[in-house]
Amino acid sequence: IDNMLLFRCIQLTRRARKGKMELGFFCNISGYSLADEGFFRDFLEFLGEYPELAQGLFFEFSQADLTTGLDHRDALRRLANLGYRLSLDQVTNLDIDIKDLASLGFKFLKVDANQLLSAVRTGDVDMGELRLTLDRSAIDLIIEKVESEDQLLEVLDCRPDFGQGFLFGEPRLSAEAT
Repeated sequence: IDNMLLFRCIQLTRRARKGKMELGFFCNISGYSLADEGFFRDFLEFLGEYPELAQGLFFEFSQADLTTGLDHRDALRRLANLGYRLSLDQVTNLDIDIKDLASLGFKFLKVDANQLLSAVRTGDVDMGELRLTLDRSAIDLIIEKVESEDQLLEVLDCRPDFGQGFLFGEPRLSAEAT
């Protein structure tokens, strides 16, 4: 499935580049693919043949997949060394070593709006400190699942770099977007 998703993302990225559009596509890579040394070696080799795709193709890995106990650091660094940007997705534990993520090539951190707002309200997260650490590490904060205007007002206090969710529009097939 990761192979099919990757090729679809490549098609969309190429189409956007031909149309001179400045679009980026986030492509999820499963923990199974990350752990499959044969697949990941071939994956890196393939991506190395198309360096122009790195500007519009970002790879997402779930926090759970990166905390399985397996060491994925070398594979992630090699992907980042090819110029591809990485995103930590499905973040459930905000006690994260941001500097370590940055050293691996992560450029985005995606956090559920309700989870982040709850952690800020309870004092589990100092938003000023988190924001400062993210900025120093050149990692953009994406707050996802923003679903109401009231929630958006709270989210804006967290100074996100990007937001996503149904408030901004429902997901749709790429054919509908063109």
